[in-house]
Amino acid sequence: MTSEDAKKSNEVVSGNFMVNSKLAKVLFDTGADMSYVSLKYAATLDFPLCDLHSPLQVKIADGRFWVANEVYRNCVIYFGTEKFDIKLVPITLGKFDVIIGMDWLDHYRANVACHEKFVRVRTPSGGEIIVYDEARR
Repeated sequence: MTSEDAKKSNEVVSGNFMVNSKLAKVLFDTGADMSYVSLKYAATLDFPLCDLHSPLQVKIADGRFWVANEVYRNCVIYFGTEKFDIKLVPITLGKFDVIIGMDWLDHYRANVACHEKFVRVRTPSGGEIIVYDEARR
């Protein structure tokens, strides 16, 4: 899926966000169990990889399977000035740098409105709800 496909789709929300202080093309995907980072983008991260407790088999968009054994812990994604922790599993991805899946969305009690193109997220302190509206960008 390309950025243009994501903008037209009523199944996902996408946008550009700072991840570990680097601009990333991000896809919010309620169909993904975990959050992922592309191998190309991961090469720019200055973070150590940690072992996963057990291997993770991931079906990627082209139908092939990828086995992941490692994860980047303590990465950060920014919504404006608010920062949120995120764990990212490095895998082969297409046009996106980061895919945010249900592990992150559930943790931050996110509300993804794909048709309306926004994501509401509670801040880590449980305070203000932040709204990202793709259509306004």
